[in-house]
Amino acid sequence: MVNFAVTAETGRTPPEERPLERDPLDQLRRALAAHRGVAGAAPSGWTATVWVEAADEQLAIADSMKRIIAAARAAELEEQPLIVTRVATDDLPPEVPELPELVGSGEVLSMLNISKQRLHQLRASAPFPLPVSDLMSGPIWTRASIEAWGARNWKRRAGRRPYRSFTDRTGTSHGLGLVVVGVMESVAVPLRVVEDEPVLGWIRGRDYPVSEGFRIQDAMVYVPLEDWDSRDHGASSVTA
Repeated sequence: MVNFAVTAETGRTPPEERPLERDPLDQLRRALAAHRGVAGAAPSGWTATVWVEAADEQLAIADSMKRIIAAARAAELEEQPLIVTRVATDDLPPEVPELPELVGSGEVLSMLNISKQRLHQLRASAPFPLPVSDLMSGPIWTRASIEAWGARNWKRRAGRRPYRSFTDRTGTSHGLGLVVVGVMESVAVPLRVVEDEPVLGWIRGRDYPVSEGFRIQDAMVYVPLEDWDSRDHGASSVTA
């Protein structure tokens, strides 16, 4: 088997069109990518090259034309006569870079199970991954960077969880459970304790999620574990 590079070009320019502009060409390029091919503009419309393995030149041309025609149809281009303009055996297919998988805000919300507001907060206050680009439609990240960040900041523990404890002014010790809220491992602090204890006043100034129970005394404030542990309020880590 021999490697052939076969180039074909449209034989005429459609009366209603001139050489293809960017959008149709992009569609053709994407369609040709599945056939190890590339495309470009030409005076008559467009040109395409594909790389195939074949026993001889005629078989290479036949196989290449099938691939090019299939790609043109997938790109919804008008059918036109194609002329083979070049057949070579010394060309190698282009190196196609392996692009990382990209995700937008919608995918990030789904991956991390968080709200738009929480994503905005994370981007503003946490060491959140920088987007690779900020488009008019929104920021774009690599999927790998979001997955890595989630793995570092949201680690589910097997078995029973550790918890935190807090001793209030009366000497009463409160066991505070650890829960996952969105992507963040958080300390569940009773709202009544937050409101009663001056040392926890810093929590009242933050926009932390609050889960209300059937009774107001059952409401919980979910404080990110990192924030809780960074404060000197007599908390200690205990393994349940």
